[in-house]
Amino acid sequence: MILLTERPRLDARLLAVGRGGLPARGPQSVAASLQRGLRALELPFALNPRKLRSSGGPVGVLSGVEALRDAIAWKREAPGGRLIAGPNLVVLPSDAGGLITCTEIDLVLVPSTWVKDLYEEEAPTLRGRVAVWPAGVDPSYWAPAASGNYQRRQSAQPHALIYLKALAGQRNPSDYDLSQTRTELERAGFSHEQVEYGSYRSDGFLSALQRADLMVAFSPSESQGIGLLEAWSANTPTFVWAMGEAFIKGRRFETSSAPFLGRETGAEFQSSSELAELLKGFADCGGERFRPREWVLNNMTDSQAAKRYWDLAHGRDTLDLA
Repeated sequence: MILLTERPRLDARLLAVGRGGLPARGPQSVAASLQRGLRALELPFALNPRKLRSSGGPVGVLSGVEALRDAIAWKREAPGGRLIAGPNLVVLPSDAGGLITCTEIDLVLVPSTWVKDLYEEEAPTLRGRVAVWPAGVDPSYWAPAASGNYQRRQSAQPHALIYLKALAGQRNPSDYDLSQTRTELERAGFSHEQVEYGSYRSDGFLSALQRADLMVAFSPSESQGIGLLEAWSANTPTFVWAMGEAFIKGRRFETSSAPFLGRETGAEFQSSSELAELLKGFADCGGERFRPREWVLNNMTDSQAAKRYWDLAHGRDTLDLA
């Protein structure tokens, strides 16, 4: 299998990103997760080869519009080959002159169901050619502290991490929203700290997750939510502000702030009063009804994501995660 990205020959660098420095995000984190998973499964792949060959197996373009153009040209010369594209290529299917809708592409990958619905609504010719494929996470790195979660919850005061991801041009939480959140946490007996997306190192975020009994997350929209996945892998459940909208090119789209949030990993809230109820329920059960790491280990590790990608690349049916 051949993988293409927007930055040729960065496999070693991609694998290193997100350990000692700033965390890998977007295309980098997706490519790094896939490579780790494929290597763990001992499945063969080549990253950004000098030349595309039909003997190299299916071609998957993870990111990079120009890389996709090259792959489409290759497919036209090798019609028996299989070409999959995504999930980090365009925001809307009309971007880049509608390149993602080219008939040479056998399958378009997107990170969540709401993105799939948007693509098929905006470009009906894609219906039947879009599949949900989220990247995985490395559970050996994003892990609870050695002492375990149960011990941290035996402390006199529970601790919460406020995770803020403000996006340019979007409806982000106001200072009042954040102030109310801090107030509700304190009323429920939580100490708290805050991290902001783009301003922390991977090791710092991991340490904060390992200290926290709970994460309260604010993001207007997420195509997948890698930060949430990292929290769940560290066995930190999340209460997520359910904004779920995005403004793209002046248009409003209904999205999700946590596409893969479920009963095992946390809950959504829309107001401070709803958050207060969630915090009360969390205190009553000590958070023991949540099993976020167990969910990740069963559904979203690097190896599991890589196996799904491999199957999709080779034309095998695979179940979408809901």
